[in-house]
Amino acid sequence: MAGYTGGGRLQLDPSLNDAGLGRPVLLAFAAGLAACDRGLVHSSMAASWVSAAAARMAVNLGEKLRAVPAPRDERLVSGPATTLPASGAGAIGVYNHRLYAHYGTGQVADPARDLVASGTVRLRVMDLFGRRRAECKGLDDSPEKMRDQLADLPHVQVVSDRGDRVRYKDLVAGARFGIAPFRPGCPWSMSVIDCQGMGLPAPGPSRTCRRPLLLQTAPQTNHVGHGPKGKK
Repeated sequence: MAGYTGGGRLQLDPSLNDAGLGRPVLLAFAAGLAACDRGLVHSSMAASWVSAAAARMAVNLGEKLRAVPAPRDERLVSGPATTLPASGAGAIGVYNHRLYAHYGTGQVADPARDLVASGTVRLRVMDLFGRRRAECKGLDDSPEKMRDQLADLPHVQVVSDRGDRVRYKDLVAGARFGIAPFRPGCPWSMSVIDCQGMGLPAPGPSRTCRRPLLLQTAPQTNHVGHGPKGKK
């Protein structure tokens, strides 16, 4: 719903800020928390952000919040692999998030271009929506635009799991690393948990992490891309 910039400024998520109504929505959210006996979040970072946001609305959560580990699909769990990709095959990175622009996909194109520039790393972009209804496109057509923009890059493959969890697992398992969302104020991600459960590291931008994990140079991306799964 909301996160904080490096300077401590509250940043509303576009998904809940239509027509500039994010702050009234946040106020209603804080009122609901004030009425609850317990609040559950998925990480200590999320707990600190929720507490800080509620405090801005004069709601003191005290000891109400509890961090509960995010759910995971038991089928998407694998021990770390130690084999390297076949010679000449190139390492594969996977971007397995919904392709909405406000999920941070709009900021992925430039890093993706740098990532695949050498040709030794390929990027697999998951199209988790497939063909959407015209009504959905009318509300937000950014997934189609982002998909086409990424598909135009060299060494980028757009794939679909076709709603099949086994196929989804195979597509994730065939990668060497994942990419965390570039969405501002994202304290956790189900897609990242899927990657980590399969033994893939998932570096992300520093603004969504406790410490900077974003790969800045081609040598860094190549190091992660060709290292064993599960190794950072």
